[in-house]
Amino acid sequence: MLVFYILSGGKHPFGSSDQECQVNIKQGQSMMGSHLEDTEARDLVNETIKGDVSARPTTAVISKHPYFWDINKRFQFLLQVGRKITFYTSRPTRAADEFRESCIEARDWVST
Repeated sequence: MLVFYILSGGKHPFGSSDQECQVNIKQGQSMMGSHLEDTEARDLVNETIKGDVSARPTTAVISKHPYFWDINKRFQFLLQVGRKITFYTSRPTRAADEFRESCIEARDWVST
């Protein structure tokens, strides 16, 4: 909840009034709404405010959450995932052809 409080500028993840917070906590329903648009931050908060304490991540797990990754780690992750994606098509699509052409054209960008 502290992470949400800081990132949202002082909001509570379960509502704005004491009564609303109590009801939403009992129902396990957060009210983050538009207060937290960052996908990784939203996932981090959702994981840490679970009603079942045993289902919440440890601090060691939290410290490895993608929200805390630097740009290089994010890039390496995308490269690794991209290498594992299998395309199920017998022939290249027009979009794939256009992308390949743009890559070929971009190869010689240093001498331009």
